[in-house]
Amino acid sequence: MEEENKKPWLFQKGKSGNPKGRPRKGKSFNDIFTAELKKMKQEITDPKTGEKRIIDGKTAMVLAYLKLAFHGESDGIREKALDRIMTRIDGPLIQQIELSGAVEQNGTQALVNMIDINKLSPDEVESLGKILQKNE
Repeated sequence: MEEENKKPWLFQKGKSGNPKGRPRKGKSFNDIFTAELKKMKQEITDPKTGEKRIIDGKTAMVLAYLKLAFHGESDGIREKALDRIMTRIDGPLIQQIELSGAVEQNGTQALVNMIDINKLSPDEVESLGKILQKNE
């Protein structure tokens, strides 16, 4: 009892040390951006029927990318827009490396030549060394 009276600012039985709780996390850029896109409304005219309709911001962005992909001012703009669309649909493209010639004779050496040792961590270098020793 005496210790509790000496330091009344310390934790007290039955009372939280943090009555307001943890502060709420702020919204991320992505959350705010998506919410604002949903709020946006744009009136468009259907080129085939001439009907006017209202679309949300996301749909407007997709239509803008499609318009750029097919009717952009230059090949570069069309290619970039199409690349963005395809990346969203299929995910990023995976680059394939074609191995031929000397690689068929000495594949291990060719793979070593393709690796930039300076970009590897010490653990990765050690692991690579063990793999190369097994293949010799």
